[in-house]
Amino acid sequence: MADQDKRLSPDPPSAAATQPPLDLPATFVVPSLLIGLYAMAPGIWLGGLHVKRGAEIVDHVIPGLAVLAMILLALSWGAQRRSRPTVLLVASLVIALAGLWMCATHVGLLVQGIRGEAPGLAVAYHCSTAFFTLVLGITWVARHSGVLTAPPVDEPGSATALASAAGQPPIPSSENR
Repeated sequence: MADQDKRLSPDPPSAAATQPPLDLPATFVVPSLLIGLYAMAPGIWLGGLHVKRGAEIVDHVIPGLAVLAMILLALSWGAQRRSRPTVLLVASLVIALAGLWMCATHVGLLVQGIRGEAPGLAVAYHCSTAFFTLVLGITWVARHSGVLTAPPVDEPGSATALASAAGQPPIPSSENR
């Protein structure tokens, strides 16, 4: 009878099944994917600027592909419930570095636009991809480094930290009074 009970009992859940799913809402993922695609747009359509095709591949297509790859990596790890904070943070840093690279490579073009040496609207379109990619990267880093999601940490030695260490209720801060 005991053997029959063992066969009927369900297997214990695996560690991967007990992990919470990745917290990437569609309102965060969809704009991220769109910005990743937008980052590559000037590599496909230059918008009236005369730029070498090879430079556009290095300045737009490769960073845009890196952004899309990191977003898809985060989504695939989350779908498999293997979301690791380190992987998400590294993916976030790659996105931020892609945006930084794009901004750094467009400073000269921005200066030309300000001086009137290049068409202003074309420069704005071309450089906006770099700006949006950098902002996206900073947002991903802030989200996955805990800056936007972690509760505030008490300073060691503060009254609240000492009270909680002593097992007493936390002392309200001056902001909550």
